[in-house]
Amino acid sequence: CSAVAPTNHRQNLLQAGSDNNYYIDATYTPTSIPTALADGIWIVTANAERNNSSASYIVFIVDRPVTVYVAYDAGATSLPDWLDPATSGFQDALLDIQVTDPVTPALHVYSQNFPAGTVSLGGNLATGASGADSNYAVIVTEQ
Repeated sequence: CSAVAPTNHRQNLLQAGSDNNYYIDATYTPTSIPTALADGIWIVTANAERNNSSASYIVFIVDRPVTVYVAYDAGATSLPDWLDPATSGFQDALLDIQVTDPVTPALHVYSQNFPAGTVSLGGNLATGASGADSNYAVIVTEQ
C-alpha cells in the first residue's frame, strides 16, 4: 500500500499480543488473529475518528490485486452502506478478531477483492451505520 490518507494513518504487520496496537491513538491489541489474516498489512487508524461519516475516509493505492478485509465492531446494529454485503461489493468473511478494547471486544470481518489501483473506504459511521462504538480496522493481503 502507498499514499495512505489520512496521512496520520500508518501500516504495520500485526500479531496477537502486546506492542501490536491497531489504533494510532489507543493501546488496544488483537488477542487472536485468524489464519487468513496472519500475513496481512494492517492500516492503523485512529479510534478517535470512529464518528467519521464521510463517503471517502481512507484512501490508499495498491500495486497488485489484493483482498481488503475490514474488521468492524461486532456489536454494531447496522453496517455502513459502503460495507454492507447487501449494498456493496463486500462479503461476510465469516471471521472474527478478538481484541483488548473493553467497549468493542470483537471485530467482525468483511472482505472484498480489488485490482491494482486506488482503494477508497467510507467512514465508520457513514450512511447506514448504527451502533459502532469503535473505529474499524483494515487488513490488506495479496491475492
